[in-house]
Amino acid sequence: MATSKAKEIVSANPVVVFSKTYCPFCVSVKKLLTELGASFKAIELDTESCLRANFRKSETKEIVHQKTIREMPLAVTPIGRLPKVFPSSTGSAKDLRLFELVYDSDGSEIQSALREWTGQGTVPNVFIAGKHIGGCDATTAMHKGGNLMPLLNEAGAVAKSSA
Repeated sequence: MATSKAKEIVSANPVVVFSKTYCPFCVSVKKLLTELGASFKAIELDTESCLRANFRKSETKEIVHQKTIREMPLAVTPIGRLPKVFPSSTGSAKDLRLFELVYDSDGSEIQSALREWTGQGTVPNVFIAGKHIGGCDATTAMHKGGNLMPLLNEAGAVAKSSA
């Protein structure tokens, strides 16, 4: 599941940096891409986690709706220590009852999947136009060698200046 998620992210974005917020090498790569005017998607693996809410029908206890809490608009009312949660964007929640809240930490799973897929287990892990570039050293070396900007332009990650 983590491999398919990583591949989906890479295929949907011209430039992806799998990163960790505290990593100085990740900061360096993101700073370089920003200075070059490249748009990129940063996936912060140390914060890539969420609560997943499973909802069930009151009468059947069948799970009929599953959403990650970071993705859905919420109406939350504290009841003791547990919140009553329902998807407010779907209108009435009369038929749905919160079944369970599950904490997912898929950042480490994504990093493991990236290791299997690319052979690189460290961050940053950079992709341009679906192609694995490497980490900080590889990205910086490409830039110093004049090979990074052409890739970013070809991927459509840098806005063309109007003359």
